[in-house]
Formats: sequence, structure tokens, C-alpha cells
Amino acid sequence: FIQPQDLGLAAPPQAEVRSERLPLPAVESGKAALRASGKWAEYQHVIDTIRKFDGHKTKAAASLGMTSRALRYRLNAMREQGIELNF
Repeated sequence: FIQPQDLGLAAPPQAEVRSERLPLPAVESGKAALRASGKWAEYQHVIDTIRKFDGHKTKAAASLGMTSRALRYRLNAMREQGIELNF
């Protein structure tokens, strides 16, 4: 291989290497973050739909394409995630 000194050029400057490691921020993996953001978007859509129907869950469930029982289960799952449901 041809080296910089073979061409009469100075060697490129070397970067300073540090032995310490900087802590990385806690970030979810790409798929996990996407999954979480999708779940939060779904929860927000459910809340917005219930508000659209003035808290009438049967109408909201029909609009969401689910049964009122499925909506009840979804609302319970949201409560378990720590989401306050104030319609």
C-alpha cells in the first residue's frame, strides 16, 4: 500500500482517544419505541372518540368498530397503564 510518507505528505492528524466511557441515555429500542408510540396513539384515539360522543361508550365503541365489552376491556388496560380517564 502507498503510505502518506511515500508521497512526501504529512501523516493525517490522529484523533485523541479517551479511555472513559460516557453514559448513554436510556432510550427504548426502535421497535419498542414505535410500538409504545402506536399504543399511545391508539389510546388517544379511543379517548377522543369517547369525548366526541359526550362520554357515551356504546356509541363510541360502535364508531371504533368494537363491542362495548371490548371497549371496557381496552379502558381497563388503559387504566392499568396509569392513564387517567376523564371524559
